[in-house]
Amino acid sequence: MSAAHGDPFAVLGAHEVAPGVWDVRAFIPWGDEVELVGYHDDAPIAPFQSVHPAGFRVARVEAPERPGYRIKVTQE
Repeated sequence: MSAAHGDPFAVLGAHEVAPGVWDVRAFIPWGDEVELVGYHDDAPIAPFQSVHPAGFRVARVEAPERPGYRIKVTQE
């Protein structure tokens, strides 16, 4: 597997999939728990769901505009 893509942010990051509905996409092949948290306060926003065993994950968020976020990865 290679981590090469001509435009990775066309696939990764926050994308509005319906009015007010955002999918935050990430490639994180490690970690037991991956969660979207607030940019300033670490408040939980949404868990990531695995959509491919190689590590592609998606968290869905309802927000009127692109959400500010960080990604929290926990390994056991």
